[in-house]
Amino acid sequence: MRTCVGCRQCRPAAELVRLVADTGVNPPVVVIDHRKTMSGRGAWLHPDPECLGLAVQRKAFVRAFRIGGLTVDSDLLMREIESVATQRGRHKPATEEQVAEDMSTP
Repeated sequence: MRTCVGCRQCRPAAELVRLVADTGVNPPVVVIDHRKTMSGRGAWLHPDPECLGLAVQRKAFVRAFRIGGLTVDSDLLMREIESVATQRGRHKPATEEQVAEDMSTP
């Protein structure tokens, strides 16, 4: 079980995205660890733009990574989070009409 740094809900790691601080660039920047194998401290986040917004607003990444001068490119992370959510089938574009599936028996 992991805790989302945005909404603070506990969920299995399979439902969350792992983020790490890439210290190979100056200043360090937050990136998604797609394979969940990058070294260093990790922070976990739902693949949901709202959770990302909450995490940025609360400055949760600075506290989670404990690195001074950390840069969070929220636009880039937002696009990547939406991409992950779409791949997992949990996020549908707002322009797509949602229609309930017919569950009646023939």
